[in-house]
Amino acid sequence: MDHDSSAGSQVDSKRLVSRLAGVIFLIAASALVVAALLPRFPSSEPTPRTEVVRAGIGRTGPFAKALDLYRIATGTYPVGEDGLLKLIHKPKDPNQAREWRGPYLEDEDSLKDPRGHLYRYRFPGKHNRDGYDLWCVGPDGLDGTEDDITNWALYEDVQPSNRTPSTARGG
Repeated sequence: MDHDSSAGSQVDSKRLVSRLAGVIFLIAASALVVAALLPRFPSSEPTPRTEVVRAGIGRTGPFAKALDLYRIATGTYPVGEDGLLKLIHKPKDPNQAREWRGPYLEDEDSLKDPRGHLYRYRFPGKHNRDGYDLWCVGPDGLDGTEDDITNWALYEDVQPSNRTPSTARGG
């Protein structure tokens, strides 16, 4: 009888191990399916590159200073798609060229974010209506997406939306 009970317990042990292995397999497979189906949420922690961009386009950053110096010298912020280039190269317009005191930024590489994308600029601004819009396309490299870093979003955190970079500093 001893022999029968030991054979029965071996069968029970094998069944238990088999069922346990099946449960572990199902849990692992379920975890993989869930992980694959969950949306990927970007980290809410700013990266060092993001912080560099924010500092660069913020109210006291190099772009704000360069743009304000240009405006003081020429009477207006740079206009046109090549607006930021006018901070480095003398404008072709004789009136603006006569008053230009630049370069206001070091070189064309200073017009690129840490990922190598050109900063975007618009004057008059669509978001900062009495000032300019300045933004970076963000890690995805696409304009108009959620990861864009914009001066108007930075200013919303510290001032009413109808104020501009120059009026926020009293200028």
